[in-house]
Amino acid sequence: MADAAFALASNSHGALAVALSTHMEYLKPCRAGEVLTATATEVHLGRRVAVYRIEVRGDDGLLALFTGTVYRRPDEKSPLMPTAPPAG
Repeated sequence: MADAAFALASNSHGALAVALSTHMEYLKPCRAGEVLTATATEVHLGRRVAVYRIEVRGDDGLLALFTGTVYRRPDEKSPLMPTAPPAG
């Protein structure tokens, strides 16, 4: 879940972003059926490198903390960005 939020956040500017490094800390377990939420925060956005922090929360608060760094390729479009529909 954290990795998916990382991928979506890092590719949201339209440039292809490729993970350079990631780290995850598991703070508490979750229970079966518990609804989890992942929130991504952009910590740094440079021309070539960006850093993200993702918090995974459940009913008991913060469950896990994920940090990730990406290499950005502004000359290549992210495959996660929508393409224009065909004309006509």
